[in-house]
Amino acid sequence: MVKEYEMLVSKKIPENSRAIAEARAHGDLKENSEYKMAKQDQTLLLAHKSKTERGLAVAQITDFTEAPVDQIGIGNVVTILDKTSKKTVIYTILGAWDGDPENSIISYKTPMGASLLSQTVGDTVTVQIGDKENVVEVKKIQRYVDLKK
Repeated sequence: MVKEYEMLVSKKIPENSRAIAEARAHGDLKENSEYKMAKQDQTLLLAHKSKTERGLAVAQITDFTEAPVDQIGIGNVVTILDKTSKKTVIYTILGAWDGDPENSIISYKTPMGASLLSQTVGDTVTVQIGDKENVVEVKKIQRYVDLKK
């Protein structure tokens, strides 16, 4: 989230300011579509900046050392059997902004992450993702920090 914020304030917002200045130089602002689009982009960028600042203000950094191993919580690596596809999948469940689906790291706020929270080994859970329903069984729960050592 910090990287995203830095990108906004150091690159995207200044680029937008330059685009507004260039569009303004083209003359009549009432009929200048480039100017109107740049101003709309500015509104979106500033709203995103504000939302990111609010998120950073309340964010709490954790090392996940307190993650439980008796039930799934934030900071766990979970092995599940997808009963729909018959495949074993391993997910790391981390914080709201830590998601990296390509590396099987999911936020606890995703449908899968939220469905798995508080489950224990042996539990079967139905997860609704869009119009698809998956049935998964929890096979193993580990601490994320224990696997990083």
